[in-house]
Amino acid sequence: MPPCDTPIPEAAAWNPNHELFDAWVCARCSENFKFALFSQLIAPLFDSFMASVSVDSADELSQSLLDWQREHLTLDVLRQSVQSALAAVSQSTSPDPLVSSRP
Repeated sequence: MPPCDTPIPEAAAWNPNHELFDAWVCARCSENFKFALFSQLIAPLFDSFMASVSVDSADELSQSLLDWQREHLTLDVLRQSVQSALAAVSQSTSPDPLVSSRP
């Protein structure tokens, strides 16, 4: 569920942005467990943003931000992200399918 329950990968451990993001998600999940679903949706967006957007200059920031928006914030991409997030949460929170709750 929330990222605070999983270890931070070695590659992300040195990045202060990922550390801040993980701390923010953990804090919000502890306040409201529904945020775990939202965090499943925004984590890939955050990773793609960090990989795609350049802050070397104002022009590069503007152009790379527009490119990232066109690639990652389309309705089709967001639908797929929501479906993946819902599937991940349902798989991680569903009871064992071999154990039936009905008599």
